[in-house]
Amino acid sequence: YSHLLVDAVPVADLKISRSSDGVETWPEALRVPLLKVPSGKFQGVASGIRSALWSNEGKWYRLKGCGNNSEGFIIVPVQDDVGAEVMQDGQPLQKIRGASYVHTATIELHSSAKVDTVARRCGMACANVPLGWYEYCLPDTPLPKVVRCCSVFQTFGDRRLADHVLRGLELLLPLMASSAPVALGSGAPIKFPDNPFGGARPGADGFDEMQQTHMIVVGGGGLEC
Repeated sequence: YSHLLVDAVPVADLKISRSSDGVETWPEALRVPLLKVPSGKFQGVASGIRSALWSNEGKWYRLKGCGNNSEGFIIVPVQDDVGAEVMQDGQPLQKIRGASYVHTATIELHSSAKVDTVARRCGMACANVPLGWYEYCLPDTPLPKVVRCCSVFQTFGDRRLADHVLRGLELLLPLMASSAPVALGSGAPIKFPDNPFGGARPGADGFDEMQQTHMIVVGGGGLEC
């Protein structure tokens, strides 16, 4: 599709072999593809726009790419910095929201496995332990040649870069630098604010910016591990 923009990691694609070996060790509800919907059989926790967390017998699992909020896999126009639609070959350029792809899911799972191996050698735990990925097969899906995927992890936390790490660093900046005005080059002097968030603080449990959502089994999809 010449008018479709697909995300890609700037690395070489992995050679993969599809297998369902090991899926029997997954919780039964995870053995078929799940998709976020407004109401459904299973209740989870939204994590960002396209991911969800689900708990089973004291363990938490992350589904990354299981729908754009509760809208499924939507197709939206690509816009430039001023909000105008970008054209490609005479057609509006589009992208799919809410999904991962085989080439992005496998790279992410492979990288997480490498991090997990190194962390275990140091007596540490990786926040996301890779399990596998889903490949959805939904009826009457626009742009059917593009396989929508979802990466599946066992997870031990939900601290996010923008919501928690960067916000936390900004909170620490006044403690790490002098509060006296500092001149940067020829620009005007600056001063770190006493409270950069006006009293707001990231939630202690990491769930301050999430909303409750639901997931439902989607028939006809493939399961990869």
